[in-house]
Amino acid sequence: MNNVNKNQLDTFSNQIISLKDTTQQNLELSAKIQKDQLQQIADQIYKLNTTNSQELKQMRETIENKLTSIQKDNNEKLEQMRATVDEKLHNTLETRLGESFNKMNE
Repeated sequence: MNNVNKNQLDTFSNQIISLKDTTQQNLELSAKIQKDQLQQIADQIYKLNTTNSQELKQMRETIENKLTSIQKDNNEKLEQMRATVDEKLHNTLETRLGESFNKMNE
């Protein structure tokens, strides 16, 4: 080989090595960027999950409180209805018993 061909071969080899090194650096940089982006996404998902859990807990507590309030209100109204029915039944019974005794006394 002559000197010119050897120099061209060396230059070509150096260019290939440089291209390989540049490609390797670019791949490493891309991998780091992807890793960082994935970590950011994972952090966002974690925050969303935490927020959703807190909101669901608050919603559950609100629903339980409302349900308890409705049950209490229903029980009070039911007790009022029972008292009204008992009172009317007692009055009707007294009236009829009174009428029966009056008829017997006549």
